[in-house]
Order: sequence, then C-alpha cells, then structure tokens
Amino acid sequence: MNFPTLVLLLSTLNAISTIVSDKFSDFNYYGDLIKNVHDKYKGTGVIIASEMDRQPFERITIRHETTRKLSNEGVSTLFLDFSQFENRLNVYMKETDPPLIVIVLDTIGALRSFETIAKGLDMGYFVWLIFFSRDAGQDVCDVCCHPRGNLFNLKFNSKVIVLCCDSKIIREWWCVRDNRTWSQEIGHTNNQEITWVSDELLRDRRKSMHGLVLRVAAVKGTALFLERDGKYYGYIGEILAALSEAMNFTVSQIIWDNDYGYWNRKTLNWTGVIGRIHREEADIGVPDFLITDARYNAVNFAYPIMNGAYQVHVKKLEVAQVAWNAYFKVLTVDVWMVIIGFILITPILVTLIEYRKRECPLFPLLLEHYMFVWSIFCQEGFTFQIEMSGETSSKIIYVSLSLSTLVIYTAYGALMTSILAVSSSFVPFATMEEFADDGTYKFIVLNNTLFYNTFKFSNNTLMKKMMALMEPTHFLPQTHEEGFKQVCSGRVGFWASEKIKKIYDNLIPCEITSVGTEMKESSTLITPRHSEFMSLINYNIQQFKYNGMFQRLEKKYWKQSQQNEKSLSPVHLQEISPFVFALFIGGLIAFVILVIERNSYLSVKKVHNRKSKQVRKNRTSKFPAYSRL
Repeated sequence: MNFPTLVLLLSTLNAISTIVSDKFSDFNYYGDLIKNVHDKYKGTGVIIASEMDRQPFERITIRHETTRKLSNEGVSTLFLDFSQFENRLNVYMKETDPPLIVIVLDTIGALRSFETIAKGLDMGYFVWLIFFSRDAGQDVCDVCCHPRGNLFNLKFNSKVIVLCCDSKIIREWWCVRDNRTWSQEIGHTNNQEITWVSDELLRDRRKSMHGLVLRVAAVKGTALFLERDGKYYGYIGEILAALSEAMNFTVSQIIWDNDYGYWNRKTLNWTGVIGRIHREEADIGVPDFLITDARYNAVNFAYPIMNGAYQVHVKKLEVAQVAWNAYFKVLTVDVWMVIIGFILITPILVTLIEYRKRECPLFPLLLEHYMFVWSIFCQEGFTFQIEMSGETSSKIIYVSLSLSTLVIYTAYGALMTSILAVSSSFVPFATMEEFADDGTYKFIVLNNTLFYNTFKFSNNTLMKKMMALMEPTHFLPQTHEEGFKQVCSGRVGFWASEKIKKIYDNLIPCEITSVGTEMKESSTLITPRHSEFMSLINYNIQQFKYNGMFQRLEKKYWKQSQQNEKSLSPVHLQEISPFVFALFIGGLIAFVILVIERNSYLSVKKVHNRKSKQVRKNRTSKFPAYSRL
C-alpha cells in the first residue's frame, strides 16, 4: 500500500468516526432530555412527531437509537409522521394521564406543517416538548429565538417547553389572547442534564393574566351578584372582584340574562347564562350554578363555592299547631292500659277485702272505693283514719297506689313538657312527603331553570306528586325575591337553597319556615368547556378558602338572619285549644254529675220527708195524748 492511499484511508476513517461520534452524542442528548422532562411531568409515555419523508440515514439512526434508549429506561415511545399525528392524538384526549408529546422541527416546512396542525388542537391539554433541531437552518432558529404572533395556537394554560437549536436555555411558551407568544426561562441544559430554575408549579409561575379583558354573563335579580358603578357587591360579586385582582384581569362588560338556563328539548339548545357560556359568548358565568351531570357536558365548573341543601319554603303559621292527641302521646298505649287497669281493678279488690267486715250494701261500698282511687289519681288528699278505718291490707294497697301515682305524675309532667314543645309548632309540615300529601299548597320553582324539568321528567313518586302541585309556568317567579313574595301572599311552597333564604331573610315581608329535602346543593362559577383560565380560577378559589375569605363573606351576608329567630311570639288561644277543650269537657262532666247528684239528693230527700210525715201521722193516730203534749 503506497503512502497516498494510506493517508486517504486514515482520513476516511477519521471522518466516519467523527460523524458516528456526533450522532451518538445527538441521540444521547435527545434521549436524556426527553427522559428528564417525562419524569418531571409524570407522563405515561412519549409520542415523538416529525416530518419523516425523505429523511437522511443519520436522522433515522438518531430516531431508532433514541427509542432504544428510552425503552431501556422503561418509557414507551411512539414515532409518528405529521400526516398521522392529529388523528392518533385524538385517541389520548380523554386520558387522565396523557403522554408527553415531543415535536422535532428541523426545516421551515416542518414548522409550517406543525403550525397548521396546531390550529385544530387543544394546546392546553398535553405537555409539549418542542425541539428546534441543532442542525436546523438559520430561518428555523430565528423563529424559535424571536417568535412572532401565536405560532402554535397556544393558550394561557399551555405547557409548552422549547429548546432552540444550539441554545442551552430551556423556555416555556404561552399566550394570553393577545396574539403574542410569551416566553420565560425555566431551566438550562448541561450536556444531557437539565437544571430547572424553579420547582414552582405552573399556577405559581403564571399567576398574572396581564390585564386581559374578560366578558361576564350574569343572572338578573339575584342578591348574590350586584353591580353598581363598575363595582361588584353580594357574596359572588365580592368573590369575582377578588378573582379579578388576584389574576390581574378586567371585566369589559356584564352580559345580563333573565335565566340561569336549562336544556330546551324542543330547540335542542341551552338557554340563559349557561347557553351564553356554552356558545362562548362570555368567559365567566355568575352567580351560582348547581353542578349536574347534564350541565357538566356543556360548561366547566370551578371548585364549589356554596354548599348546602335545598328546601321547600312556606309561610310560617300565625298560630302554632298543637296536635289534639299530643297529651296522650306522652305515654304509650301499654302504659295507659296499665293505669286504667289500676283504676278499675283496685276498688274492686279493696271492696272484696272490706265487704264482709263492714256489713254494708255492696254497691255503695264499691262506689266509695272508686271515689277514693279517683281522688288519688286526681292528687286529692284524704285521711285514712277518718275515711279508711278498715283493714290494714286496704291501707297498704292505697299507700302503694298513692306512691305509684306520684311516680306516674312526675314522669308524665316531664315528658309532657317535651312532647308539647315538639308538637306545638308554627311549621305546617315536617317533611316533603307531608307537603305533597296535604295538597292544599301550590308549589313553585324559579322559571326557566333545570328544577322545573327535574320535577317534570322525574319518575320518582314524590317528584310526580310535587309536579302535580306545580303552578303554571307563567306564574312561576323569575327571581328568588319574587318567589318569596309569592310565599308570603298565599299558600305556596317555594323551592330554593337554604343559603339563598338566608341572604334574602331581611327582605322577606313575612316569617318563613323551611321543610328539609334530601337534595344537596353544590354550586359555583362556570366557564366554557376547556377554558384556559379554569386551573388558575380554581387555584385562587382554594386560596380564598384557606385564608378565610369565604368565612368572612358568610358572616357578612348570612349571619344577619338569626336576629328574627330569637323573637318570641305571644301564645294564642288556638295553641292551647286541646287543653281548653279538655278543661271544658271536664267541667261539663262535673256539671252533669253535680246535676245528677243534686236531683238524686232532692229525690231522696223528698222520699225521706214523705216517710217522716207518714211516721208522724201514724204516731199521732195511735197515741192521741202524745200529740196534745
């Protein structure tokens, strides 16, 4: 082998080793970076997309070696061409733990292809790692270093990590609806390692919306949200104002609507504020929207702000109702039967003991002991020496009976106080079933809300009964205030949450009582589906809970209603009517007995006088001299 040939061979081998070394460095570089980002964001795998047509052998080698390296690390990897990418990506859209998406851009054509694909993607759902290749042209690198407009349809919540060509700085990109790509350094590379600038979460790094102007849709006529001179009042109004300050956004306009909204089965559209949010005519919906499965498919719900229970609100009775059998509910039927048995059997027992000793007619003796027993149960005292000069056994029976009666009266008095306190109520109904069974009250809900359809299309027996009592739709109230006014003006039950009732308590013109139901309330703000601001809204709502803001607002708006509950009302005749009736019946019976005794006494006295006169006449006729003395 001559010298020139040897030199040429050595030069060739050196060039090949240099190329292989560079490519080996490339697939180690990409593989380590992808693994590092995958571990940080807890991906379930990696999808790598690029333009694969007419790729050189070196790039195919890098792709296969990167796959092998990630597989050795336990990370599943899928390579896709841009022509397949969008369709395959839709498969992963519903997964709770989506994969890491890696985009490799090495030509201006690849960049434009991905820009077109990104317009139809939700760039806020996946974590994206975009490599502007180290061997890319200068035009591609310039786009990476100085992005113009919103290249990749980015959103505020986009998690896009970008590495530009030969740069060692790792940046994140996002957009705030201003057709401008915002950029921030989050780390830098050192060989195959990444040093992250901060371990803060996305919501901690990206708190400001940079004065973005939002549209708010609100329901008219609710005390939860009021607007005057550009300021917001009410429980939800103050929360919206706090969100605006914390997230640094402004409200351009309030779009007022009469209804909360429901699914219209005729037009197959959502109505009211929910409809506006669903059609993205507004960015936030207020004040409070009940979280349901049907609505969840139309809008996004923030973390719950108000929790409680729904109730049927009716006008409190002017006088308390007292059950006529309340005085008998104190003791059970068995106890009453034992007491009556004592009253009936004890006189018979004592009469049988004394009958042979006293030598008197049986019936008067039995009647006498019945009067003694009745006197004991009426707590009327008597003296044993005078009225009970009979057997010692009889006295023992009466003493035992007196002690038993004392115990019974003590227990009865304590229990009666408790029973009457419960039975004497200004509440006409205790349960929703009693309201439905009564049938004398009408039932109303807010017009054009989901509650009307809930009762109308329910198969539940109780719901059907309530629907039968529902007023026609043209009589249903548009606002909570109108609903409570209808309650005060007639026999109407109004369906609303307990917290709504507390808010309006000082505005209601009459006293209202509430019947509990099993339906719970969990309501909050709403945004359009896949809203880019929802995660930041939820984060700030959680912060408001932690710093006690909700407790302060509850104390401000809901604690005032307790002042009406402490007032005491006078006792009306109807409230004690059972007791008065019992006294009247007792007095009537006593009067009848008195009349009977008096007539009996007069009858006996007439007979006695007649007999006395007859005796005197007989004596006069037999002893004339005696009559002249």
